Amino acid sequence: MLTLPSVYGRFATAIDKAVLVRPTGAGAVEVQKALAELVLLRLFFRLEAYLEDVTVRIACGTSYADGTPPSLLIASANRVVAISNLRRHGRAKSIELKWTIGGDIRNNVRHVIAPADPIYSTILAHEAELDRWRRVRNHIAHGNADTSKKFRPVVTHHYGAALPNITPGQLLLSRRFAPSLLDQAIIFARVFAKDLARI
Repeated sequence: MLTLPSVYGRFATAIDKAVLVRPTGAGAVEVQKALAELVLLRLFFRLEAYLEDVTVRIACGTSYADGTPPSLLIASANRVVAISNLRRHGRAKSIELKWTIGGDIRNNVRHVIAPADPIYSTILAHEAELDRWRRVRNHIAHGNADTSKKFRPVVTHHYGAALPNITPGQLLLSRRFAPSLLDQAIIFARVFAKDLARI
């Protein structure tokens, strides 16, 4: 089984590849916005997969990168057993595992990983920012009235006002923010990923 530093290394490589297509400031504005949105989609997809991968490995007893052993309520022999335990162990009804909202992640692990384990504090420390990027991602991916409504608080968070005409692409590339919010999203993903693995 891969160690968590190796899993992080694969994640970092995937992020590096996604970032290669980030906007450079040259070319049509609409193209730049579309590229920024594409990078954010790829970034969030990779982060979501990483959250699942690391959590499942922890549920299997894989030590954190700093050597800390996980604190488990039930040990899982392999990935398949770990996923089954996360979904079913200690529950009256099986759940679908979700990896994009802090509360959902904590619910995923609550019957398998002990409350004293560092995973809980790490998720709690990053969940507000994760939620903001999830809302941006959802509005890029779906672009409907519901995602627009849920995206507006993100605009308000950054601009201090609702500004209904701001699009995800504009938000990500606005020169009002330094570094750009796209760059801040990339930094967030790397920091969260490192913290989760305790690198």
